[in-house]
Amino acid sequence: MHTSNSDIRARARYLLDENIFGKDWLKSAIFSMALILFTSLVGGVFYLLSEWLLLPILVEYVLPYSFLLYVVLIVLISLVEAIVLNLLIGPIAIGFSAVHLELERGSGSIRIRRFFDGFSDTFLENVQLGVMYLLHSFLWTLLFFVPGVYVSYSYAMIYHVKYDNPEFTWQQCFDESERLMEGNRWRYFKLQCSFIGWYILGFFAGFGFGLFWVNPYNQVSTAVFYDTIKEEKELETDLLD
Repeated sequence: MHTSNSDIRARARYLLDENIFGKDWLKSAIFSMALILFTSLVGGVFYLLSEWLLLPILVEYVLPYSFLLYVVLIVLISLVEAIVLNLLIGPIAIGFSAVHLELERGSGSIRIRRFFDGFSDTFLENVQLGVMYLLHSFLWTLLFFVPGVYVSYSYAMIYHVKYDNPEFTWQQCFDESERLMEGNRWRYFKLQCSFIGWYILGFFAGFGFGLFWVNPYNQVSTAVFYDTIKEEKELETDLLD
């Protein structure tokens, strides 16, 4: 018998001490804010460099001679900014997985230092994993919305898998996530949908700052979901053997 989503959410609330102003819930929320601030600062640096340094140079030395080249260079600058930010997605996502999986597995408290596991010896592999996920999601979405959503749910556990198996290649992470999510995509979809009310409440609470308090609940619930389906798959394998 599968563990219900309500039991998964109850487990997550228990791990967060049932208190949105408790130590772990608050720590995770502030951590989410810090990451958003960091990525915003990175984007801001690129914007300022473009506006104050690169754009004036292009306007003075390129635009008068070639409008097409000017447009191409502007697009390239925007692409470089997007690439730099997207390169961080893999390590950051694995760091989040590490922080909340360790709480689910009995660390007793949110340990922010676990976040830096995403920037460890496997940093370049983590970058590659994040890039390949974005690429796969984008390409499948081009085939219409539904295939894109299906693939995104199939690969929803790749960062948790990578944390548990740092030796895995990106393809192995994709394959293992797909194996774990087989028969569980709809279940995970319903789990995520159950947070819609929380996100609406969070959006209107504190001018959107309440969303940062919803994220820990969602992240821990996802960690519990991952360990739950992992155990269920192992049990299914044992029964078949």
